[in-house]
This record gives sequence, structure tokens and C-alpha cells, in this order.
Amino acid sequence: MELRNCPRCGSLFAYTGRNLCAACLAQEEKEYDALRAFLKDNPRASLEETSEATGVKPERILKFLREGRIVAAQEAPWLECERCGKPIVAGRFCPECAKKLRQELHLEGPGDRPDRSDQDRMHVADLIKKGKS
Repeated sequence: MELRNCPRCGSLFAYTGRNLCAACLAQEEKEYDALRAFLKDNPRASLEETSEATGVKPERILKFLREGRIVAAQEAPWLECERCGKPIVAGRFCPECAKKLRQELHLEGPGDRPDRSDQDRMHVADLIKKGKS
């Protein structure tokens, strides 16, 4: 087992695949749950409104968006593709750049798309379509 220092609090912990100690991981999950609950009822809320209402720092909200754990209702000017700078709803790259990167890395052919599970992701746009805005 590898020992590491938690990047959030600095405490020593046994690394098990997640780069946070148990206490910080529990806090992160608590913040994620608060975000999900708030966004379920307020899918069109801005980054600032969401942060203020949930107590979750904007940087953490952006982290969840970059990880794809939550998906914005629409392309947001504060979340940009790391390759071309185009506004995106989640992740690190826009669909076009992600496709180009996969092709460049020979991970798939031009028309292929790897299967992805959306089970653990929250799609705010879906809530808006259902009339919960």
C-alpha cells in the first residue's frame, strides 16, 4: 500500500486509487450531494448562485464539471475546451476536439464513439426538458 499526503488537508493516508484521504473524500461526496440536490431544483442557476446556495467553492464545482460528474444545462462561458477554448457543458474538451484527440491517439476510427455510462452523471439539461426549471 502506498502512503501519500492528501492534497486538500495534508494528512497522510493510504492511497487506494482516489487521491484524497477518507475525511476529505467524505467531504467531497457531501459537497457533490449538495450540488445535485440544488441543481435538481435549480438547473439554470449560475456558477456563483450555485456556490452561494450550496457553500461549495466555485473551483470545486468546476472540478465536478471537468470530471463529468455534473453536466451544465448549456454551454457555459466559464467552462472552456482546453484545446480550442469553445464553451462546453462538461469535461475538458468539446466533442470535436475530443474526437480529434481520439483519432490522433488511434483510439478509435473516424465514426466510432466509445460507450460511456451516464449512470453517475447528472444532466441538468434533462431536468430543464422535464419542466423543472
